[in-house]
Amino acid sequence: MCVHIKIENDELNVNLHHTVNEMPNATEFERHCHGMVELIYVVRGKGVYIVEGAEYPLLPNTVLLLRPYEYHYVCPEKACPYERYVIHFEGSVPFNADKTLEGFLASDREVGAGVYFSDKTVDTAIRHAFESLDSLQQFWSEQKGIDLGGRILLRAIVTQILLLLGAARSEERVLPEENILSGVIGYINEHLEESLSLDELSRRFFVSKYHLCRAFRQYMGTTFLSYLTTKRVAMAQRLIEEGEAATEVAYRVGFRDYSSFYRAYRKQTGRAPAWERRPASD
Repeated sequence: MCVHIKIENDELNVNLHHTVNEMPNATEFERHCHGMVELIYVVRGKGVYIVEGAEYPLLPNTVLLLRPYEYHYVCPEKACPYERYVIHFEGSVPFNADKTLEGFLASDREVGAGVYFSDKTVDTAIRHAFESLDSLQQFWSEQKGIDLGGRILLRAIVTQILLLLGAARSEERVLPEENILSGVIGYINEHLEESLSLDELSRRFFVSKYHLCRAFRQYMGTTFLSYLTTKRVAMAQRLIEEGEAATEVAYRVGFRDYSSFYRAYRKQTGRAPAWERRPASD
């Protein structure tokens, strides 16, 4: 079973789906970050969520809220079917998310931990709210998209979810003390637009390049360079969507030349940078 409903217009910018993998393969789940808020509600499954190196139990009736640009992925166990609802939306526009989730989305909060709600915190009302997303199917047409009634219902359902989560008790986690990436990740996120290298980070945090490389593999499931590139491309995508020229964005997000930026951008998004640019309004 796989249900995808995607809505993009001046009023809403939302991507939501309800998906089941009967035999999930952890290697098929992308390690990524993006400029949208993401909500994951697990119906069935077992495994772990990884958010900027922090680990959370992936279990039925858990919710993970991911703030923009947090690097994340899931590792579901193959023996357990993985069923989930996933919602992506812009945090500052639809559903008054900047107000209903103000404490979670505030810019001065530390990026890197995500916001996790355990099965003991997610009550029946939250579960039913996610399940009610399936009712949007009757308002959806492959040719015409979602109609006015569907948009109203979508706004009501997601607003309800955000309000309920805002009132629920979250369990935020930070990286374990033995994880040497605790400070490194925060530093990278604050200096993405600057020149960054393993040599510099090694000197700044008094740790060998070998141990840094090993920590990225162990806690992030990727290399330092791959992590840094993913972050920079995600930032670039949002800037281009907002109307900035790709050639200027490439240098702004830390790439040394446009050709390397172009290759990285196409590899990560599957599109050329100029494709994202929205026409300027009159």
